Parts: sequence; structure tokens; C-alpha cells
Amino acid sequence: MSSQHPLERRSSLLATRMLSLRDALRNAVAAEGDRQPFTEHKTAEEAFSWWRAHRNDEYGKQVVERMPPARVMELDLWLSQKIAAERYGEEMT
Repeated sequence: MSSQHPLERRSSLLATRMLSLRDALRNAVAAEGDRQPFTEHKTAEEAFSWWRAHRNDEYGKQVVERMPPARVMELDLWLSQKIAAERYGEEMT
């Protein structure tokens, strides 16, 4: 017999069902090639750090595959500008 209280069990089941429904809605809403909605919002510096670390690994490739080609080009341009500004100590916009 489970030592979990019935309300805890119901809460856990409800949370699992809500996550499942959110994932189903997220997958249904996103058009082919679009980014997934309901993603985590990051500041520009957090985004730069994440992309710098993951642009060429499996995580970055999974995100890039869902982006339209024009958006990938914008991302690469932005990253190269930020890296150049960091390297040469000047702010490029």
C-alpha cells in the first residue's frame, strides 16, 4: 500500500497530466520550422552565454533545426558580432 496521501497522489497525477497537455499543445501550435512556443525567456547576456556554449553541440543543433534559415543567419551574425566585440573590447550593435 502506498504511503502517499490521496491528495498528494491526485496532485501528482494532475501535474503529470497538465505537463502532458502542455506538451501536446506546444507541438500542435508550432508550425514546421518554427521555434517551439512556451520556451524559457533569457536576457541577451544569458542567451549569448547559452548560444556560445551550445551553438555547435547537439542541444544547439536541435534548436537550429526548428528555426527558419533567415533566423539562423541572424543568430550567427549576432553571435559573431558579440564575440568580436568581446574579443576586441568594443561594443558592436
